Amino acid sequence: MRINPIQSNINQAYAPRPMQGVQRIPYATNSHATNPFAADTVSFTGKRLKPLLSPLKELVHEGIPCFYTGRIMLPESVINSFINSGAFSKPPQQVIKTLEPLTGYMQPVEREVFELIKKEVIKAPEKDLQDIYAQLYEGYKRRLIFKQNDVFRALKLKCGELPFGQQLGISYLLKIHANILEDKPVLLTFKKQDFIYKLQKFREENSLPQHIDKKIKAHCNALKNLHRSASPVGQLDRILNTLRRIPEDKRGEMEQVVINALKAYDKKEGVETFSRQAFLYRLNEELEGISYSHGSLRQEILNIAETLPSSRDDIDAFVIKYSKKPADKTWTRLLGGSVASHEHLNPSSNDGSDELSNLVLACAIHNSERSNITLNTYLSKNPEAKEHIINYLNRMQELENNGTLKKYGISDGYAWNIAQTLEKETKGRYPDGIFLAEDWLMSVSHYP
Repeated sequence: MRINPIQSNINQAYAPRPMQGVQRIPYATNSHATNPFAADTVSFTGKRLKPLLSPLKELVHEGIPCFYTGRIMLPESVINSFINSGAFSKPPQQVIKTLEPLTGYMQPVEREVFELIKKEVIKAPEKDLQDIYAQLYEGYKRRLIFKQNDVFRALKLKCGELPFGQQLGISYLLKIHANILEDKPVLLTFKKQDFIYKLQKFREENSLPQHIDKKIKAHCNALKNLHRSASPVGQLDRILNTLRRIPEDKRGEMEQVVINALKAYDKKEGVETFSRQAFLYRLNEELEGISYSHGSLRQEILNIAETLPSSRDDIDAFVIKYSKKPADKTWTRLLGGSVASHEHLNPSSNDGSDELSNLVLACAIHNSERSNITLNTYLSKNPEAKEHIINYLNRMQELENNGTLKKYGISDGYAWNIAQTLEKETKGRYPDGIFLAEDWLMSVSHYP
């Protein structure tokens, strides 16, 4: 059944058709929406989404569950329609009404944020989103710092198990970031790779005028190619001048990031915004020097650090992060993580192919979360995904049996080929032994 993604009746129940020759496993669908509806990673932060590669892109209209979570996904056309129509530029009261029918597709934290904003809008309809965030900021900031400090204390205890000489760099890093959490001035430092990451992220998340985007990209490439001993101050000045040609409300935090980078070269103190990503990157750098004999301890430290709250799993982190961004970024994010995206079973960074036998559909947020780690590593951390993978294979086999895949130009054997790829990627290495896809292969009776 083909659905108009904007005006469809999303409460209409979706009933899967019987399958032939495949073991049935109950659907694990969204609790509030069961109606069907990087590019490895789809941006879910505000930029118009890139079209998915054919032919999988259209299948999302047939009610395809996310490969990792079993949640029914949104087609990218839905969110692009909102962006193109300017729906996210309207007052919160109107945007809430627009998004209300789609709350069942939202990820758990995004739905929680939506309900929070909705509650505040009901209390004060005249407020814009930035006013709402300003009112919530202090309380949510205190709660977030409390959680972050808990993780920092656990990190400090675990790092105490390292030899004394290897504790110093990490102890200093923890002390600096503890001050950053409290908005205390710190001696600013400039890390080129960290800065380039933030600049690229800024470009990805914003629909900048073409000439501005081109200039920032050129500055970024120049910075990358800068000799290690050369000062980046000239490039940083040029980046700052280019940014200031963008309206102030569109610059976000990037302008302050550049200013802090320039201050770092004058050995000045300043207030930095805590970045979970930057902290994990710097911690990983510090841990690279740890001897091989302490490899397991290194991983334990990283595992603790990864429990720092993020906007993906914590409402406090979401509110603090998005309170500093234009309103349309919040609205886009509420739906963006649930958009269907292509996922490479064997990552493209590991020479994984773009063949259909290596491609599945997954929610953008979980695609981004996995990034380029191996399938084994991801499944070890998310064992609940096993059931959802079977659910995905069953749905695809069902669509093949009833002729739907052919309608979309996908040849017979897609689910079979995916199952074989899964077996190849996990066999003999998965913690539970041979991956469950082998059992699924045995259940498909009409294949040899």
